[in-house]
Amino acid sequence: MKKIIVSPYRHLNLSDRVTIYSLKEQGKTLRNIARIVSRDVGTISRELKRNKSRVDLEYFPVKAHDNFVRRALRQRTKAPLKNHETYLYVREKLREQWSPEEIAGRIKIDKPHLSICFETIYSYIYARGKR
Repeated sequence: MKKIIVSPYRHLNLSDRVTIYSLKEQGKTLRNIARIVSRDVGTISRELKRNKSRVDLEYFPVKAHDNFVRRALRQRTKAPLKNHETYLYVREKLREQWSPEEIAGRIKIDKPHLSICFETIYSYIYARGKR
């Protein structure tokens, strides 16, 4: 019988954020808040720092949750070279010493459902070199 391992980590939800806000407004310490919402004190600290309003440095739970959703969507859409299949094709051809122009021209023939601009490939190469 296989043992299922469940990760203890879970993202804060709107309810957690509202609880953090109300406890903070009551003057509770970060450690007390962390104990009440069953989270690490570092999680609470990062949440409050990351989601303070820029104008008056206040924490608003609904705005914080909106920021979280926006960041999560932006992260998922920032994949290198459009999609996984395009990424694999480009990486393979770069390893074979093809130029980005050759790759961009040939992908239309080898995989008609895919396309990529040679400038995108150059941007990818440049970004990889800066790491």
